[in-house]
Formats: sequence, C-alpha cells, structure tokens
Amino acid sequence: MIVLEAIPQSWFSQVFNVLENGVVVAQINPSGWREKGVLSVGDSNYHASSEGWIRDQFLLSLNTKHIAVAERAGGWLSPVFDVKYGDELDKLTSSWFKSSYTIQRNGQEIGSITPTGILARRVTARFPDDLPRPVQIFIIWVTNILRARSADVSVF
Repeated sequence: MIVLEAIPQSWFSQVFNVLENGVVVAQINPSGWREKGVLSVGDSNYHASSEGWIRDQFLLSLNTKHIAVAERAGGWLSPVFDVKYGDELDKLTSSWFKSSYTIQRNGQEIGSITPTGILARRVTARFPDDLPRPVQIFIIWVTNILRARSADVSVF
C-alpha cells in the first residue's frame, strides 16, 4: 500500500505538493481555469482537464495520448466514477458528504482519499502498489475538484 499526502505549498497557494514518506514525488499545478492543470510526476508533465456537464469526464494526457479517464458512472447525480487506465477499470466512490473517497476494483476496496481535518486542504491518499503514479496523482486531482464543486469553494 502506498500512502501519499497532498499539501498546498502555502496557506493561499493553489499548487499542491504530493509527498511520499516526506519526499515530494509530484506536484499539482492548476491553470487559470479551475478544472484544468498540469500534474508533474518525475520528469513528465501530464495535462489534466474536465469535459462535459451532464456526464462528467476528467482526462489525463501526456502530449496527445490519453493516459487515464475518470467518467461519472450512471446519471449526473451518481457518486461513482469509472477510472480507466490501460486495460484496468477501478471505481471511485464518494462518501455521503463527498469529502472522502474510496477506490474499488472488482468490488473490493483497494484505496482511499481522505481530507486531514475538517477545514484542511490537505489529503491523505492510500493506493495499491500496482496503480501507476500518474494515475494516483490524477485521482487526487479529480477528488479535489469534486470536493471543491460540492463545497462550492475552489480547492484549486
């Protein structure tokens, strides 16, 4: 199990550092638009964006190649997103208050994303070892967007 922490660079910063064991492994850099950004993982800069209002879809791409897609399963009120990457399909499900999320594969919980404290913008994320690092950072970004939407306050 991999445990990551996403922490804003400063109190008012929109840029998040993602740490594993206290070491920065990635950075989430939002663009001027709330639901777009660059996810820096190692030497690569992935582009993240959202599309659609009725059927939410979030995309992660490197250059022009789509790496992962998170798409709302069912109708526009569904709390479940299908996260597709490579040949894999995981489910991202929000809690009742939309602050915590679980990741499921084949009906089994394999990870979670939870805020650290009620007003904190920090999150702790737990992922399985076989989930690629860019997809891990993408899932953190997606959950931050969804939390911001539900709070009607921008996290990024």
